[in-house]
Amino acid sequence: APLLMGSSAAAMLWLDAGLAGLVLLVVPPLALVSRFFSTRMVRSARRVRRTNSMMTAFLNEAIAGIRTTKTLGREDAAQAEFAEQTRTMRHWSIVNARQGALYTPLLSTITAVGAAIALWQGGEAVRIEGLSVGELVAFCQYALLFAFPVQDLAQRFADLLAAQSAAERIENLLDARVEIADSEEVRRRIAAHAANPDPTRAEDGGAPRLRRLDLEGVRFRYAARSGAFDPSRGDDDAADAQETGDAPWTIDDVTLAIPPGQSLALVGPTGGGKTTLASLIARFYEPQRGRILADGV
Repeated sequence: APLLMGSSAAAMLWLDAGLAGLVLLVVPPLALVSRFFSTRMVRSARRVRRTNSMMTAFLNEAIAGIRTTKTLGREDAAQAEFAEQTRTMRHWSIVNARQGALYTPLLSTITAVGAAIALWQGGEAVRIEGLSVGELVAFCQYALLFAFPVQDLAQRFADLLAAQSAAERIENLLDARVEIADSEEVRRRIAAHAANPDPTRAEDGGAPRLRRLDLEGVRFRYAARSGAFDPSRGDDDAADAQETGDAPWTIDDVTLAIPPGQSLALVGPTGGGKTTLASLIARFYEPQRGRILADGV
């Protein structure tokens, strides 16, 4: 398509540079319209992908924890949250589809205007300036060949924008910063043990079995959703705004010591933080306050 448009433009310039200049006046409006819609279509496509990811994660968590949901009687709350996400998905899907539906016809209209200008001014040139009918027919044919690929390019461009938003999601996942990482001291120990391996020691050169566990003022809470969905907020930060706010501490100032040979039972009501505390000890999460020490490290 770009080759066809370029060759058609060259042929029009060769036949009649004046008429070609009038037809090519549509190029700046085409560029402005493409720029206007591209930023908005990428933005709405990003929101569609983001909301779709949130819905998938919510469904996965809801199905995996269906027993807990039923035990706590949260069916209505879970249904309301999922309904909010589906409304968000529906809104941005409609916005993205509407933008695509406007973009392609608008480009076609602009190029058709260019062809109409060529026919109008070419007719005047035949009547006044002595341009032959054959040259006018050839010029109009080249003008149509210049206009026809625009619709195909517009459709491909819209598909490319949607693919770009999906690729950005993958790229963000690949470039995500690892929040839970070993300290410099631990990395040095692992490197030293790798250089001089000892089968009787752990990977970091320490004892093969954990002897003591200490929790000092440990606090942890999950991110809370706050604020209703507002479709009028079209910026990329609007989705993140729904993830703001602080929930109550799930683990609040827990301090305990488990010496060698001692067992500890976590007992409490559902939702009291037992699984969260076990996940913190296993380092699936990092404490937001305090610290957890394994054999003093």
